[in-house]
Amino acid sequence: MGRWKGCDNANFTGMCQDFRDSLIECHDLPVELKDRMTSVAVVSGQYCWFFEGNKCLGTKLEVKPPGTLNLRGRRFDNAIRSWKCWKQE
Repeated sequence: MGRWKGCDNANFTGMCQDFRDSLIECHDLPVELKDRMTSVAVVSGQYCWFFEGNKCLGTKLEVKPPGTLNLRGRRFDNAIRSWKCWKQE
């Protein structure tokens, strides 16, 4: 099970949501959360790719545990529309 947490403000503040979905499959964010994530936390033992496009298309950003407090510094602030996670080997 792929798990991560996304928040619409830096430092895991503001509106946050936990996501739990199958690994190795692409998942689109719900419409109300697209282009709103500013900080993301990825659970230990896995890594995730976050995409600017729906259906895991477009530019991607790889995030490993523990995550990132502010996507602005990685030029991905308010850009996530879909994701895919894997187990770390």
